[in-house]
Amino acid sequence: MSKPQKARTNDIQRLSLLLCAAVSLSCAATAQPASAANWYVTNSGTGARDGKSWQSAWTSFAQINWSLIQSGDVIKIDAGSAPPPGTSRTMFYNGGLNVGCDNVTLEVSDEPGHNGASIAIQSVPTGINIGNRSNVTVRGGSKWKGYSTNTRPTFEVGSCQTGVYIGPAAKNITLENLDIGWCQDGLKIEGGQAMCAFLRLSENTTAVNYKAVSTSSNLQWCYLRNSWIRNSSATRQCVGVKTSGIPTNTGAVDLNLCILGPGLTTAVQSDSPMVDVNLASSLIINPSVASVAVTDAQHVNVNWCTSFMTPTNSKGLPHSGLSIKDTPNQYNTYVGASTFYGGVVNVPPAKKLLGTNYQYKTSGNVLALSTNQIDPLFVSNVGIIPGWYDFYKLCELDFAFQPGSPAAATRSAAFPTSVTKFLNDRSL
Repeated sequence: MSKPQKARTNDIQRLSLLLCAAVSLSCAATAQPASAANWYVTNSGTGARDGKSWQSAWTSFAQINWSLIQSGDVIKIDAGSAPPPGTSRTMFYNGGLNVGCDNVTLEVSDEPGHNGASIAIQSVPTGINIGNRSNVTVRGGSKWKGYSTNTRPTFEVGSCQTGVYIGPAAKNITLENLDIGWCQDGLKIEGGQAMCAFLRLSENTTAVNYKAVSTSSNLQWCYLRNSWIRNSSATRQCVGVKTSGIPTNTGAVDLNLCILGPGLTTAVQSDSPMVDVNLASSLIINPSVASVAVTDAQHVNVNWCTSFMTPTNSKGLPHSGLSIKDTPNQYNTYVGASTFYGGVVNVPPAKKLLGTNYQYKTSGNVLALSTNQIDPLFVSNVGIIPGWYDFYKLCELDFAFQPGSPAAATRSAAFPTSVTKFLNDRSL
């Protein structure tokens, strides 16, 4: 077997193991013992404050008596009554949420009268601190509907040093339906295991900061699906996903069916020589520096993705669809069945990307991607965009392929073709 094939086979094996682990985690997270109890938190309680009912609920996160929580229990957090039509409501909770035991679910209430608003955790060092816990699920009340973050019951974590923290010994952590914004690190993972879905990460300096650590013997991984990472201000520097550190065992970050952008500086930045990065079936919209930047990595795999770049960034300069540093391992990056529209291909001549791709209006080392320039025929006429483009207009662009597109076979029906459709798709 040739070297490229062997490297690719190993990548697929690693990805298969990761997906199996993620599926197992999802099943385990939904299973509860028959004796599991519900506990309650509300910021408007006036009763006994023993957490046993809404009438006697704990009135803050700090009041939660973690010694009472048994394996499989659920802590329900009050989101208040529904606001009048056409309005929104946010319930503020003082202090961060520090998870104090294993094998527990914390969720925004889905009960009538307690599921009408978003739950805000703001301006604390760490919004939700999971630390080194195991088998913890943190779940918002519902998937998004449109751009607004406060018209649905969910956790809304903002203006923190770290939005959500997962420590090096954490195992089987599940995050669902969270909004995390205006933090230094939106989601910070230091070597633990996390399965994340339906996250909206906005205006964070680093949306997902995955730092592998050598002090943990865990198989370290993060699986992120059906999520949106964005930044609405061209003047704020925001990285989508960043990997760093050296794990004891191989680490891995997987993104599937996600949208990265608009407004990011770099969508995916791989700086770790021991962490695999797998990006699949995802849409990258107009980062100001690069869609995928690889300075050091064990393996980076980009499959079935679309990257769109305007002719110049907000400073009137070219920006990169791919930016890959020349490393001794010329086979550590695989790009296949992907479409690149615009942007500079900064790939060393010796680097072997191995896959078959489509590109149009790209420059640089274009032969690293494919031999031809072929218009993929998006539904929106993106070819008329002259330069840097408004955030919300980019969100409305439809990157679905027209009938007869030469790249049509590179996507599944689930591919997220536009931000607007993605946020309004209740079937996700």
